[in-house]
Amino acid sequence: MQFLIIALISVGIIAAVYYWIKLRLARTKDSGDLLAELEKEATKLFKHDLARDLVIIAIKDGKVLEHYQSKNQSPPKVSADSIYEIGSISKVFTSSLLSILVAENKLKLDDTLENLIGDRFELADHIKPITLQQLATHTSGIPRVPKIMLNKLEVMDNPYSTFTVDDIAEYLKTAKQYGKPGKFDYSNLGMGLLGHIMEWKTGQTLDALMKAHIFDPLDMHATGFSVSDENIPLFVDAHDPKGKTTPHWDFPILGGAGGIRSTASDMIKFLKAHLDSQTSISEQLTRTHPDPKSDKVGLGWMGPTFVERFLGNENLIWHNGLVGGHASYISFDKVHKTGVLILSNKAMDTHVIGSKLSRAARIHSIKH
Repeated sequence: MQFLIIALISVGIIAAVYYWIKLRLARTKDSGDLLAELEKEATKLFKHDLARDLVIIAIKDGKVLEHYQSKNQSPPKVSADSIYEIGSISKVFTSSLLSILVAENKLKLDDTLENLIGDRFELADHIKPITLQQLATHTSGIPRVPKIMLNKLEVMDNPYSTFTVDDIAEYLKTAKQYGKPGKFDYSNLGMGLLGHIMEWKTGQTLDALMKAHIFDPLDMHATGFSVSDENIPLFVDAHDPKGKTTPHWDFPILGGAGGIRSTASDMIKFLKAHLDSQTSISEQLTRTHPDPKSDKVGLGWMGPTFVERFLGNENLIWHNGLVGGHASYISFDKVHKTGVLILSNKAMDTHVIGSKLSRAARIHSIKH
């Protein structure tokens, strides 16, 4: 009886604190200076040694606010043309490409692996009915990285560099049931496989497909899976969570899951394309968006989580990225016409700070 009373009191206290914080957040006033709010959050990251060379972008009502900052250096080392690894944000490009190819009637969302690659690979029975839509929404039941591939992670500072197509083939042939199809389970292999399927069915590399269907139409000419020799000076160094310089990650096989490198300038164009319908591919991009009111993910994109809803970001669509020495975050809210981008060359969790910045972009107005 005493335990029950204590439990009830504890639940009551937690609920009271939850609603008190929720009320405080709801009463946050517009500071009238969104850029100052971005700078304030950036300062906190540097104060806690969570950043080295940082880019924070906010879009509100079509206007772009940009903040660049480097640790112990002014002016900052980085600019809109600095090149970062965007990690898993690559997945939304891969899924966007799928949406475009579907619109061109080159693929269908309900195409199965058996029909698409059954003549190329021997497939385990439970792999055969997996669809492209399931790969793009992380509901295929394929694990993040299967054990057969984890055993090859010999180079931990560049882990995906050792994978081969033969590893994918071996998994598809011998895979045991891992997750239940239809249930969300984030998968790097699933998204990487999706990229390869689009290559195999079109006869073009993923880089060439993205260039023709996404990068060129949006004038994202500094974005791709590799960095040209002339742009190497713009490719910012990578730092692990302790601040130690670390190699850039390579994705020779699973590039569709995390291999893209880009700039703030290019990513702003991509973000804008999701917020308006003025580009040639905006309609296809919109088809990748999840419904923020449901608990389902979109094609590559995530909808609002508990954290977002708690912060009042009920309409947020987002994705983050993390590799060995870079981190990224992108989000947009079509209802409030806002967008946020974070590029960092120190490995860190960008989800919470991204959610806070997305909230700031929604609440605070731009100083005139």
